Amino acid sequence: MRLITVKISDSDMENLQEIAHIEQRPPEVLVQEQIRRLIHAKMIDTGTLANNQISPSESLANNDDDQRRRDAVEKIFGLWKKRQDAPKDGVLYQKILRAEWH
Repeated sequence: MRLITVKISDSDMENLQEIAHIEQRPPEVLVQEQIRRLIHAKMIDTGTLANNQISPSESLANNDDDQRRRDAVEKIFGLWKKRQDAPKDGVLYQKILRAEWH
């Protein structure tokens, strides 16, 4: 593997670190994945694939899977937001449920 130095703004670095923290993955891995996605997308656009590492159909399938996941998350995001029967304090609710076990 080769090493490349990239200059990014302080705000981009802070955002990258925040995403890495949320996903519990190193920032370097996130950057590597995005570079691979960019390269694969460009290779498909131009019809060239270096070293036959991935076929266009495999790459398109990955993009379709990603899009399906995003669509599913958007559909369910905030699903319980307006429920009146759901407890507001999750920890308190958990303690109440556990108290029933005794």
